[in-house]
Amino acid sequence: MTDTLIGSGSADAGSSSQLAEHTRRATAWAKRAAEAGWLAETARASVAEISAATSADLFASDANEPLVVALFGGTGVGKSSVLNRLVGEDVAKVGVIRPTSLEATVYVHEDIQFAGPERAGFARATHTDDQRRHLVWVDMPDVDSTAADNRELVLGFLPFVDVLIYVVSPERYRDEAPWALLRERADQCAWVFVMNQIDRGAPSQLVDLKRAVSAAGFADPALFATSCQPNQARAVAGDQFAELADFIDSLAAAHIREALQEEGRVARLGLITRQLQTLSTDWPELDERDQSLERLWRTRSKRLASELHDDLVERLAPVAARMASGEAAAPGELWDNWASDRVTDALTGLQVDAREQGWQGNSLTQLPKVQDEHLAARADQALRESVRASLARPGNTLQRGLYSACGWLLYALPLLAALWTGWFVLRGFYAGATGSGDFVANGFAMNAVLLIGVAAGLPWLLRKLVEPSPRKAAMLGIRRGLDAVLDDIEQRAKVQVELCTQVLRELVAERDTIVAGSLTSAQHHDQEETPGTQLTARLRKR
Repeated sequence: MTDTLIGSGSADAGSSSQLAEHTRRATAWAKRAAEAGWLAETARASVAEISAATSADLFASDANEPLVVALFGGTGVGKSSVLNRLVGEDVAKVGVIRPTSLEATVYVHEDIQFAGPERAGFARATHTDDQRRHLVWVDMPDVDSTAADNRELVLGFLPFVDVLIYVVSPERYRDEAPWALLRERADQCAWVFVMNQIDRGAPSQLVDLKRAVSAAGFADPALFATSCQPNQARAVAGDQFAELADFIDSLAAAHIREALQEEGRVARLGLITRQLQTLSTDWPELDERDQSLERLWRTRSKRLASELHDDLVERLAPVAARMASGEAAAPGELWDNWASDRVTDALTGLQVDAREQGWQGNSLTQLPKVQDEHLAARADQALRESVRASLARPGNTLQRGLYSACGWLLYALPLLAALWTGWFVLRGFYAGATGSGDFVANGFAMNAVLLIGVAAGLPWLLRKLVEPSPRKAAMLGIRRGLDAVLDDIEQRAKVQVELCTQVLRELVAERDTIVAGSLTSAQHHDQEETPGTQLTARLRKR
């Protein structure tokens, strides 16, 4: 998107469309991040407040756009008097009613199609002086008044301002409310600083103001001292009003106005970059080889498996013995509340570990779904089926084979021993009867009985030795069933962990894309030197 925006149309139209696109994407990103639990609502709102608007949006035509100059400050600093003197007539309210007014007065040539007065809280005053056609004056309400809507009105209109004249007085140049707005929104427009009522103050106060403004980020601030009061009849020493008026007129030149607007766009592109990077500073780093949340779960999963195998299997030994003898386990006896609590502990511990590594609490809402309402029933069923299967085929394959072979030998060996003994007796009887040999010896009967006994006893003994134990089979079934339950938990946890990780991965990738696009757009315009660059540089926070 960035490549297609750069260089499309005029420079002004192209930069405006880039800013609008980056602002839209940043706002959408912040909304998604907030919905996913990665941003608080206040953080999301701070991104949404970044406006793509400029003063050019207030006019129906691009030709001969006037410079939009707004004055703001605290109560009683003479802001309206400064404006009336700049304009040459009384267009701004002066007096005690000012702090309670919710209006911003716009002073504009009657031929200028200005969209501001249609906005709530604006009053329009027109004039016919063609020499003032190049300027639109806006008298902002006092930001430190008791009316809460005043601040919102000022902040809402600030993106449309080319130059903001910050008016203070010797008594109130350090008031916190205007300074807070300066620190918060200083990079949204160009600033001119005026200490009014200079006849009431000391030169050191003007020096102190310049020092404070410089500390706020303005290396060479445009700072003027004036003495503007209602019905002022005499000149005041040190009054720089003429210099202020000439300076504002010089800014109204076309190339300066365009430079101011472009500087404002570049500043807001930088603001988008800083906001997105700042808001995600504490997010965990994702290593493609070893995702942080997956690594944390592996640790907790191993601990859970160890606890269940070490403790649950031992606690189920009596139950396994009863099941081996043919009794059935009671409902909830195989997988009890203790086992469920261990799973809960593992998931809770995972959330605690994740938060310590920067994972936001709401972003982990998927993890408790691993232990749903059916987990206990599934675990109990898996354990029962595993025990039944193990009892049906006790022991391992080799053990069952040996047991079967010993059972066959239990009959085969005594029979073979008896057949061999019988054949030997017949052969001896035949030899004795024919005189060709002796009958069997006297001890043959004892040896024959011993042989047959050994042939029958040895397989029986071996069969007893290799006979699978029902109790051991039941315990083996419990272990296998527990492995199946843990595997089920592991698979469900992996799904939820991947969902959490994938959301973060997508948010980070989208953030990086927006930041890269904003930086590219800002760098592109920073390289475009204009005649007004040096002059506008001193009006902006750096």
